[in-house]
Amino acid sequence: MNLAFTRAYKRSFDNSGVEVEPWKSATKKVNTGYLMSSYKTVELETSAITLQDLLVHINVPEFDGHLPKLEPDTVLVFCNENSLGNIEVNVGESVRLKTRGNGPYIEYVARLDEGHVSASEYEGGSQASWTDKIMSMKGQDEKTLDQPDGVDESEWDD
Repeated sequence: MNLAFTRAYKRSFDNSGVEVEPWKSATKKVNTGYLMSSYKTVELETSAITLQDLLVHINVPEFDGHLPKLEPDTVLVFCNENSLGNIEVNVGESVRLKTRGNGPYIEYVARLDEGHVSASEYEGGSQASWTDKIMSMKGQDEKTLDQPDGVDESEWDD
């Protein structure tokens, strides 16, 4: 799959080796005192990387010379055909993806509709996104019982 690059973020890991969410914003509000309303905005370094940095991270030297030449600002990634089962991506649509480690193999794909994630698929499983799970529960009616669980009327001592 050929994808046009718009932005990418470098992966970060904590001391125990667990991946942490990348910092995407260039600013952060910091409290300046005890009051919750007193804060200042500070500049931060984001986890954003350039296309050249991305290509260094996901490049597989064994593929050099065996794959077609790419358009400028385009990244070549690979995925299992079954991993895109619930998602239909057309030319010009935006997607968010996460690769498996530092390589061109896709672990997670989500289609973006007007900036919102609408459908997602995890490689190797049929996990739905949390919004899909919530919306599937919306139509289900809660079961109501005529008599609540507990002691029956005949079991009361008079």
